[in-house]
This record gives sequence, C-alpha cells and structure tokens, in this order.
Amino acid sequence: MKGLYIVGGYPDMETFENCFKTIEKLNFDFVEIGIPFSEPVADGVTIAKAIEHSVRNNVSAATVLSFLRKFGKHTIKKYIMTYANIVYGYGLKKFSEDFKDLVNSIIIADLPNKMHEFFYSKGFDIPIIPFVTPESRDTDIE
Repeated sequence: MKGLYIVGGYPDMETFENCFKTIEKLNFDFVEIGIPFSEPVADGVTIAKAIEHSVRNNVSAATVLSFLRKFGKHTIKKYIMTYANIVYGYGLKKFSEDFKDLVNSIIIADLPNKMHEFFYSKGFDIPIIPFVTPESRDTDIE
C-alpha cells in the first residue's frame, strides 16, 4: 500500500486541496491528514514547522472537517492524525459524530494504546489505529 501524510491547510487551503486531489489522481491507497496542534510533540522538525504554519493560519479541526465534507466522498482512504487534546477538547462524541462518515480511521499520536477503551467508553466511535513508538512498553504493544 502506498500513502502520504499531509498537514491540514498547509501551506494554504488551495495548495492543500490541490495536493489532496493530486494524491488521489496518482492512485495512492490512502492519505493521512494531520490536524494542526499548537504543541506537536510527537512530530519531527519538518512536520512541526508545517503544523506551526497551519496553526498561524488558523487551521483547526473545524477547517479540516469542512475540507472533508467537501472532499470526503472521494474514493481514497482518509485517515486523521492528531493529538488527544484536539479530540478531547472538541468533545469525544461530537468529534466522532462529525468525522466518522468522512474518515476510515484515526491515529492519535500521544494517546497510549491502553487509553483507547476510555475514548470508546465516552462515545468515541472512530477506529483508533494503535501507535507504537520506540518508547512503547511491551505490555502496551500487546
């Protein structure tokens, strides 16, 4: 499978939308769309700079949602990559209601795998992709 990661709204919405269309046109299997967050602690330098740029341009979860509503019916698989504070602050159930029909799954970079059940118990209804890092403990990976 081949896919790409793009930061929502980077470097501007028009370019971001054109990037998305190009990824789909080139027959990629999926695209990960990052929702910008003011403290991208799990991202490398390049992605963090792109995220900071998008945050300065006021790109938010609502901006990405609007984009997905416009392009969500496209056939390419769409995954959201974000942080727990974004989802939790938005409201677990509300985020789920707003995004679940527009994305295939979500990666929450700073959410320990053992916390997935907490999100689900609070009404979150989007499949969470387990995230393993070099710091993950064997018990968390299991």
